[in-house]
Amino acid sequence: NWRLEEKGFGTAYVFDIALHDKDIFAGTYNAGVFVYSTERDNWDHFLPVSSYFSIQDIEILDSNIFLTKYYSGKVLYSNDFGGNWKTIVDSNGIPNSKIYYIAPDKVKGYVFAGNQMGLYLSKDFGNHWELVNEDLKIIPITQIIIDSENLYLTANQFNMYISNDYGKTFKTYNTDNGLPYDYYYTAMELCGSNIIIGTYYLGSSGKPKGIFFSKDNGVTWNPVNINSPFNNIIDLISFDSFVFAGSDSGIFVSSDCGENWIIPINNLKNLQIKKLVIYGTNIYAATPEGVFKAPLSDFGIVNVEEQTESKNYLYCYPPYPVPATNFVRSLIYWDTSLDIENDDIAVYDIFGNKVAGKDKITIDKQNSYSGIFSWNCTNVPDGIYLIRLIHGSETRTMKVIVSK
Repeated sequence: NWRLEEKGFGTAYVFDIALHDKDIFAGTYNAGVFVYSTERDNWDHFLPVSSYFSIQDIEILDSNIFLTKYYSGKVLYSNDFGGNWKTIVDSNGIPNSKIYYIAPDKVKGYVFAGNQMGLYLSKDFGNHWELVNEDLKIIPITQIIIDSENLYLTANQFNMYISNDYGKTFKTYNTDNGLPYDYYYTAMELCGSNIIIGTYYLGSSGKPKGIFFSKDNGVTWNPVNINSPFNNIIDLISFDSFVFAGSDSGIFVSSDCGENWIIPINNLKNLQIKKLVIYGTNIYAATPEGVFKAPLSDFGIVNVEEQTESKNYLYCYPPYPVPATNFVRSLIYWDTSLDIENDDIAVYDIFGNKVAGKDKITIDKQNSYSGIFSWNCTNVPDGIYLIRLIHGSETRTMKVIVSK
């Protein structure tokens, strides 16, 4: 039972969707980035990004956002959740900086990038990059999975690579191990002890096999049989032993970590599935006609704990700029059951002393449930401050640095 999530959004062409806390971000064709609140069930434009950009990939690590532009492969990045933007260029350390894939390591706080010149690593959220391994230099890296110290990579065709020491050494697997020759490797996922690769068929004859899996860490690969003539795979995502495959003609599902597959009765078969995301008890699909949502229970997944909703809703994006000089700003969202104007909002120093109240704070409302928070910090000394907002049952605290 797929439902189009169109409130405030419509039917834009969606390339990618990404999770951040309780929100879903969507990169679109010629419409910029939208953000969807799962608690308010509504989409809004992500204001810091131009509404004319075409964004094919979104990656978020804390307050760091990486947006890959459609076609050009140029990556915009922000270290203050959209307050300021820069573009990754050759001088950042990645030659020929058209990026194929961005993969944050959310444990170590590093970011990997793959392009036609190899695999690169940034330890400062995109400002500087270094080549990870000389053996992969000039090899086009198109997919990256990080699992603790293990890295799983695919190249455009022919090879996939596995490292068990965070990129110091790699083992190569290819047609000798059962991987196909005339396919692009377009998606990759881990499920249990299985590695699953989705492919896009390039051959002029024969039937595309779509998905291959390995049960022995890449040593041998097996094709799977999907009873469909349209098996070009665009995305893979797993949940427990279930794996969902987004293809150029709908969704396929496996309940045994990718070894056997079925076609659901309603699998959005007339749509390209560009990206899949699982949040709570639902699965979301990005398509050329918008974002669709379906309950996981429709696919036989019943052991998902229902989320407990808070009485009130309050969300604050990380404040910017960092550091601040005259003003601190943040995009905030709230539920409309309470008037934001009546909220308890104040600023404190690190010793707990109140340094500013509502006389120095404004909220420029964008609509009834969101606005730009601003604190005039001109008259406070340099230092670290805490902004506290109390909205009914919800309290949020933002740490800011003032340096003039």
